Amino acid sequence: MRAVGQSPDGVAVLAWEGEILYANPAWMEMHGYSAEESIGRRIQDLYPGEALARHAEETIRHLAVQDSYQIELSHFKRDGSPFQAWLITTLLRDERGKPNGFVLTARDVTEWNRLKEALEAEKIRLEQQYQRQQALANIELAINEPDELVIALDRIVEIVTEFLPASGGASILLWDAANQTYTVSASSVPGQTPSIAARRIREKGGGHPLDYRQSDACGRPRCQRRLF
Repeated sequence: MRAVGQSPDGVAVLAWEGEILYANPAWMEMHGYSAEESIGRRIQDLYPGEALARHAEETIRHLAVQDSYQIELSHFKRDGSPFQAWLITTLLRDERGKPNGFVLTARDVTEWNRLKEALEAEKIRLEQQYQRQQALANIELAINEPDELVIALDRIVEIVTEFLPASGGASILLWDAANQTYTVSASSVPGQTPSIAARRIREKGGGHPLDYRQSDACGRPRCQRRLF
């Protein structure tokens, strides 16, 4: 019993009707009750609620065919604040083999779950980043011929569309400085004309093509943002 008293896991011994016969310090600290407030009282009175009642019914069903049952569930402190606990319920029997009580072993896994969720989120983020990098790496922009440009732009649109919602689409518009017009060079949107694409981009606050028609004092092309 001394080892149980020093265990970092919460341990409680219950009579068959739910009366708490013993609870170690870790159980008391975990739930916010003192020994005086717990010993001799029914666990149903200390931890009321439909969730506990459903868990108790589920546990009894499993203990009818096995002597131990474990589950992760929400426990509650005295002030009502919840915490996640891994709970093992072990059936006790008398010398004749008749069930006469339970041993509950609880471990607070709230922080463990938080770290696990953070790791899962980071894993998803890194996988998405890797997919994007792979997608970009698959686009070889060694463009020497017009046909290669068309293939590359089509591939870019295809990859960008994969990261959009099912109803989304992507288009690449090229600005023809000589003719002062836009051309849809690649698109995954059916019927996307230059004027429609330009209007949609403008409505979203985008649309800043570069105009190289002007030169600086040294005669070099000077970029000028042009709004459409």
